[in-house]
Amino acid sequence: MYRKLLLVLSYIGLLSSVLLAQDVVKSRGENWQGATPWKGNNMFLEQYARMPDMAKTDSILFWIPVQFWTYCSDTGEGAVAVADIRKHIEDLNYYQILNQTRIRFYPLPSLTQVNDSRRRQIRWDGEVLAVTRHNNIKGVLNVHLIDSIVKKKFLFFGPIVNNYRGLYNTFTEGVMLKKKTSRSSLTHEVGHFFGLVHTHDYWNSGKSRREAVSRNRMVTYQGRTVRNCEVNGDMLCDTPADPNLTWYVNDSCQFEATNLTDLWGDIYSPDVSNLMAYPRDRECRESYTQSQKIAMLYTAYGNRYHNNWVAYEGVVPDAAEPDNITEHANTIVADSLYRRSLHLNFEGKQWQPDVDMYQFTVADSKPLSVEIVSSEAVEISLKPVQGGEFRELTPGEKIPSGTYFLRIRPKLKQVLYYSIRLRH
Repeated sequence: MYRKLLLVLSYIGLLSSVLLAQDVVKSRGENWQGATPWKGNNMFLEQYARMPDMAKTDSILFWIPVQFWTYCSDTGEGAVAVADIRKHIEDLNYYQILNQTRIRFYPLPSLTQVNDSRRRQIRWDGEVLAVTRHNNIKGVLNVHLIDSIVKKKFLFFGPIVNNYRGLYNTFTEGVMLKKKTSRSSLTHEVGHFFGLVHTHDYWNSGKSRREAVSRNRMVTYQGRTVRNCEVNGDMLCDTPADPNLTWYVNDSCQFEATNLTDLWGDIYSPDVSNLMAYPRDRECRESYTQSQKIAMLYTAYGNRYHNNWVAYEGVVPDAAEPDNITEHANTIVADSLYRRSLHLNFEGKQWQPDVDMYQFTVADSKPLSVEIVSSEAVEISLKPVQGGEFRELTPGEKIPSGTYFLRIRPKLKQVLYYSIRLRH
């Protein structure tokens, strides 16, 4: 019995050691991330930033495919609307654009709904690993949308002692996120996906691990004299020392502990806007530092799937995705111009061509025609919402009253830009 208990405890320790959470107070630092070449040598990132691929700051280097998994009741209660998926992608890309990270995200069309009432509440101890390992597509960012993620007082038992906004599992490289959470939460977890740790790591440790406020305080690391900020905290010296902002930032995003000092007597002046920090109001978060951005790109290039994350022939996903099936069709109206793209979706081990789906209504006595201007040939198909099969639409054909689905897909070349307008 004693031996079995030890095995169980060891297993739980292994599971919990690979989690990064947005509400965990205790830090674990580089144990989650493995070797980081900038630890003890931030000059590495400065040199990496001068490499040819890093020279341009206005071009996008990576388009990351995102697979969303949503967990509902056995009967489908708690399903996530496609509009919410688009909002997650919009928020992710908002912070990337704001910080010029050169990384963007797009949703894969295969949104997966898991109808299993047991999975609406996920336990931090072990269950996160099991779920993110079972539902996983290689080579993409897997995001699991859950009603709640909890930690109980006694392993799997007892009262709930924490309710997390999100978690990142480094073993499965999966993100788990509450369905209702702050705008910045997914971006925070994606920071972990790209090798970043919390700005307050080791905030409650002794002098050997605590980050000093001063950027000139020196320590010995692997027989060398280096700056304290290169080996402690998040190991990046352009992120100010952080005492864990959970208790020190008000709802106006102001740092209130103006007399709080580090172990050497220097007053803290943290960055409450950093996306890897823990202000009480998560909407305070909006920024990455230059070192954080370079570290993210370094990690992205190091991913074995990075060659599948580049913009294929310069054609990139548009903001209307996902819209490959009728259930995800975007509504369009007459006389408005819509600019779209057909790109390639990287789904695990292969590329899949894109499809765009629209829905529109033709009023009585006002027939419409579909006008497409495209860089390459496309197939335009139509079918009534009420039923029937898609049929190819002829150029200039007048469409009578009714509500329809319109499908656009490539004929020859699979990547292209086009514009669409409904004409009276």
